Amino acid sequence: MNNKDIVSDLAVVIDMFNGYVLLLLVLGGLMIWALNWGIRHLSASLMDKLPTRRFLILQISTLISFTLYIVGTIALVVGV
Repeated sequence: MNNKDIVSDLAVVIDMFNGYVLLLLVLGGLMIWALNWGIRHLSASLMDKLPTRRFLILQISTLISFTLYIVGTIALVVGV
């Protein structure tokens, strides 16, 4: 491995951390968090209205939250 390869590899790493990409990652993370916050509050209000279906609502909201975090984070990282 020569010095030109090391310099080009470092240039690629530095290009990954430019301000625009970091801004998109932070805004995307905030959007994922806000969506999860809304789903959590929606499920809490549904549990108050339908206490007999509380466990079903918890299961569905947990599944949606998990999917949102996993798929959203992967899509965010790959997309940016």
